[in-house]
Amino acid sequence: MTTRKIAALVVLLCAMPIFAHAAQLLPAPAEKTTAQQCSACHMAYPPRMLPARSWQALMSDLSHHFGEDASISDQDRATITGYLTTPKNAPIPITATPQ
Repeated sequence: MTTRKIAALVVLLCAMPIFAHAAQLLPAPAEKTTAQQCSACHMAYPPRMLPARSWQALMSDLSHHFGEDASISDQDRATITGYLTTPKNAPIPITATPQ
């Protein structure tokens, strides 16, 4: 093994707990349609990543979703938008430095 490969392996092993912790803080979407439709093209981001107004803006024009046509049925769009903008899924405000 080269020094670069060993260094990369060490960095990856050291970073694994960070990724595990992030997964607990921002779990994947629990709603089936959201998980299926969104993860067809990219990671299905958890609802708490953005405030409701941002999700509404993203979902309002899926034919121009970051330069791609991500159009879905009106029913799926309503289901996903409803899930992403439900108050219980609102971002957790950061008010203090973690201990």
